[in-house]
Amino acid sequence: MNSKLLVKVLFLALVLLLVLLGREKLGSSSFKEALNALFGVGTQKNMITWCVDNTVDVLWTNAEVAEVMKDHDLSYLRNHFCELPTEPIAGVEIDKVTWAPLAESRGPAGQLSKLEWNRENSVFKAGGMPFKSTAFSEELKSKLK
Repeated sequence: MNSKLLVKVLFLALVLLLVLLGREKLGSSSFKEALNALFGVGTQKNMITWCVDNTVDVLWTNAEVAEVMKDHDLSYLRNHFCELPTEPIAGVEIDKVTWAPLAESRGPAGQLSKLEWNRENSVFKAGGMPFKSTAFSEELKSKLK
């Protein structure tokens, strides 16, 4: 009778151990990423929308960029450049950065939003808020070369 009880206790301890290990594995970020990739769920990125609501026009105020981007129509500019992916700024002293004008967006009632950048540090500023967008910076740099 003791042997049956011992087997049951060992079995329950094994099940408890498996549950704890499974819970830890299911909660790991690598498992969640694998599930998201399997079911086609993308990871949510931080985004910033620098254009005004109901954008009527996007103007490139940087001469180099304006020359490269002049062939794009307004809908392309709104879809590809008004909302930008962002990431944390690291290793850049924002107070010492010099900003250059990059673009402006205009709304139907005269609203104006300006986008500034620092090409060397790949940082941008819209509405007084600095942000980093590696994807946008790489796209600009690839078109300017």
